[in-house]
Amino acid sequence: MKKDEKGSMLIIALITILILSFIVAAGIRTTSTELFTTYNVYLKKYSYYYAVAGVEEIAEKIKNSENPSSIRENKIKNTENGLKVRIFTGDLESGVTNISLFQGFPPPPLPGINLSSSSSITPLIWQLNVTSEIISKKRKAYSEIKTGIYSLMLGY
Repeated sequence: MKKDEKGSMLIIALITILILSFIVAAGIRTTSTELFTTYNVYLKKYSYYYAVAGVEEIAEKIKNSENPSSIRENKIKNTENGLKVRIFTGDLESGVTNISLFQGFPPPPLPGINLSSSSSITPLIWQLNVTSEIISKKRKAYSEIKTGIYSLMLGY
């Protein structure tokens, strides 16, 4: 080795370490971004399934209620994996609201059932908006489901 080349290997090693450090830092950033994205998708799916469960629970209440328009849900629970879940009737814009009668069109008759004009049974469609909110540390996920629940009411 010549006298003027003694420090060149050290400089090449330092440049190589610097380049590898940039590659590792980029990999760590990409991995952490992917983890955050995956966790957000997980919370969104969790929120959706809680909203579906809320629809099923409230549909059962509608079927068993004499006055479904008085049903108003707003409950909060903590899950076993540390999430805080809030399920309510209504949407994010209007907040918690009661269930209302659908006014769009008259409900179709049920197949195979003849509801004559002398019958006191009335088919109704209830407009149901259910929202679930999942809170995990500093993150939130929401799901809103807007649906109609068909019911038969006596003398309504």
